[in-house]
Amino acid sequence: DLWLATAISKADASSAELEPLFEAAAKVNADSPAFATVAYHRARLLLDTKKPSEARKLLDEVLNSTVEMPVSSRNQFLELRLGLA
Repeated sequence: DLWLATAISKADASSAELEPLFEAAAKVNADSPAFATVAYHRARLLLDTKKPSEARKLLDEVLNSTVEMPVSSRNQFLELRLGLA
């Protein structure tokens, strides 16, 4: 998952091969140490690529899950979600 966390964190809306990144990111388990990083950047890229409904669904799933994460990480997810309110 390290390669994926690195690749997705460096990607932007104009990056080539976004679909394979999205597919790989969707397969990362919530118990993976890379989960929060990958999910955050997946949501960010969904927003950047004009897919707000998919981003909203992902953010709601993460925020309503039992995944443990630092308060600062949760706040970053909430910041993305606030933009969709």
